[in-house]
Amino acid sequence: MPKRLLPILCLAAGLLLAGCGGLDATPSPSIAPTLPIARLTPAQDTRQSDGGGEPRTAGYWLIWNTCMPDNQAETARANGGRQAGWIILDDLLEVPGILVGNLELKTCQQGANLLQWRDLAGADHSDDPAYTLASQLVTAQLNLAAGAATCPLAEKSVQAAQLLLLSLGFDGTQSYLESQVATRELDTALLLTDQLTDYNLGGLCTP
Repeated sequence: MPKRLLPILCLAAGLLLAGCGGLDATPSPSIAPTLPIARLTPAQDTRQSDGGGEPRTAGYWLIWNTCMPDNQAETARANGGRQAGWIILDDLLEVPGILVGNLELKTCQQGANLLQWRDLAGADHSDDPAYTLASQLVTAQLNLAAGAATCPLAEKSVQAAQLLLLSLGFDGTQSYLESQVATRELDTALLLTDQLTDYNLGGLCTP
């Protein structure tokens, strides 16, 4: 296992042991290059952002990469790339790496598939809440890795989503949840998807 993924797994394991929209085409990057249901106490449940750029939606990351049609990878490169703050999806798959359930995303196309609710083979799973959650989790992880604004609730939501997908054995190869069958996992997936969507739209960490 790549060493860069160990902090992600340790964070998820620590939380477990503790008991635990619309697509947007923002024209240019402005995120700085710096790099379950978890119940928070009133003191922890703050929406105050720690600063950083605004989070971006899945649609943003579907433009700033090397593998999608009309991607802006050359634009990013021409403007100095990651070192100058023009960060694309591929940069963050390489460092720090993105883990979704049991799946380590290794290629731009794998990341793009999950962002579009598709499995690794490209089959549509937009009716599976596990893929909807995975899409928002990937988006949130990309935003956090790029240095976007964050807050405790956003970070707890990311940890909880990763734990849920781990419990489902998610690896991007099959179906995992039936939206018509009421289960605790489904309820949790829907709630976490709402929280992460709110974060990726820039609302969750707004006071």
